[in-house]
Amino acid sequence: MEGGTRALVRVLGRVALLLAIGLAIGLFTFFALDLARGSSVGPAMAHAGAELGDYVVRLARGDLGSTTAGGATTRRTPVTEVLSTLLPRSLGLLGVALAFATLLGIVLGVLAATSRRKFVSSLLLFASILGASAPSFFVALLLQLVVVRIAQAAGHAFLPVGGFGWGPELVLPALVLAARPLSQIARITYVKTREVLDQDYMRTALAKGLTPRQVLRRHAARNVAIPVLTTAAVSPASR
Repeated sequence: MEGGTRALVRVLGRVALLLAIGLAIGLFTFFALDLARGSSVGPAMAHAGAELGDYVVRLARGDLGSTTAGGATTRRTPVTEVLSTLLPRSLGLLGVALAFATLLGIVLGVLAATSRRKFVSSLLLFASILGASAPSFFVALLLQLVVVRIAQAAGHAFLPVGGFGWGPELVLPALVLAARPLSQIARITYVKTREVLDQDYMRTALAKGLTPRQVLRRHAARNVAIPVLTTAAVSPASR
């Protein structure tokens, strides 16, 4: 009981700290904007406090304010309207990218761990390190260039390089978003699979006549699944 109470107190303390940080950032933002408009320090601080209070009240009512939509004529659009359009797209893209990264990362990690050729393991690990270190904008530009060159050689475009949709338009953004978590999942799968395969009970299972595939499915999969899923959950793509 005491442990649960302490955990609740820690959670509430962190929530209070996040709220305090958010209020401090909001106050500083309003204060800096007033200073940029030419106000002096005293009036700017007082006006910033009033603006912050008004903002918190509107936020509590579900009013997130409005934003300026680009175009020939600028107009104010409610933020909630923008979120209702963009949030499902972002979550859908995130889900597709994480699913792709998890499935392919597990496959590559297991192949690297079970391959008898050291060259294959080294190549897969090098590719995973490259994917983790390459900036997302560079990966996006590289994929767009590859698609454009292939389209020029083939005489027709097989993948769009811009826009959004739930069809072929989703492929390139999902690949870019999946690059870093894929490399992380591949590495952790490789390391954990190698650790499991080096255990004595795994050698015993092989000595009893089980095939390597059966050993992986019955014994290794359960031990590797938890760190792999944890890596997928905390990967940059899911943040």
